[in-house]
Amino acid sequence: MKKSPEFTFSVVLKQEQSNSGTIISFSNGINRYLELQSSGRRDEIRFHYTHITAAGATQILTETFPYRLADDIEHKVSLTVSGTEMQLFIDCHPLYKRVTHFLPDRNFSASNMQLFVGQRNSNSHYLFKGELIDLRLITGSYGYLSQCELMDAQCPTCGQFLELENALLELKQTMSLLTKRLVEAEKRVSYIEECDCKKSCLINGTTKNDGDTWDIGCSRCECRQGIVKCGPRPCPEVKCKHPVLKEGECCPVCLKSCYITKKDFEHGEIQILGCRNCSCVDGNMHCEFLQCPELKCPAEQQ
Repeated sequence: MKKSPEFTFSVVLKQEQSNSGTIISFSNGINRYLELQSSGRRDEIRFHYTHITAAGATQILTETFPYRLADDIEHKVSLTVSGTEMQLFIDCHPLYKRVTHFLPDRNFSASNMQLFVGQRNSNSHYLFKGELIDLRLITGSYGYLSQCELMDAQCPTCGQFLELENALLELKQTMSLLTKRLVEAEKRVSYIEECDCKKSCLINGTTKNDGDTWDIGCSRCECRQGIVKCGPRPCPEVKCKHPVLKEGECCPVCLKSCYITKKDFEHGEIQILGCRNCSCVDGNMHCEFLQCPELKCPAEQQ
């Protein structure tokens, strides 16, 4: 019962009329822990149980089911506790189903806990009068099926949901712990790789460390784990329309612009000014007279 959130009290009984007696009881002296009782005076079945609050206080609670068992007739009785749900079966008929806000305690913390059949405690309180033919305490789901085999198993039970919830909580905690360990392991592996995998490069008798970069002509080279990889040297961005690559240089540059007629002209830009065709060459404007096309009409028409 400590390990399972579900248990069933199952009994076949015949109780004398007007008798109020205990069917089964876990008790510690005068303190009731779990008790199933039938009252022939009030025609009701009572289930007494212990609940431990979040603050650790002990509460004794009672769930009452109106039904007359004390009638000198044989009955099959099953009370199933599944998490916070309680279900009562009489003669294989589901009579009551209730969901409480209190989970019956199953830790059996009292050291001198005793089990009694037919009475509440050693003081012979609430003696059961009649016959207790078959009494069973069953742990796990669907305990009532041992008494009523033809009944359908309801699925899933409240206790099974509780077990699933606890299992998911444990899994979540385990995953959180594993995630932390994985992060720590990745840090250690990265540190080891950083220490062990750095390889230098030997270039014309010169040693370059892993990650070093240097320029050779118009190429930029890098040492990557013992291997030299080269590519074009990156050049700064030019903002002119006609950049020029000078002899001996690796990157194109912008030449001087020309300023004429209160306007700026970039190097390489061609502009017709009056009857002259002008081009800007590194800050100097070179102009030539426009060549007029040869006319084929008579002079007097030109």
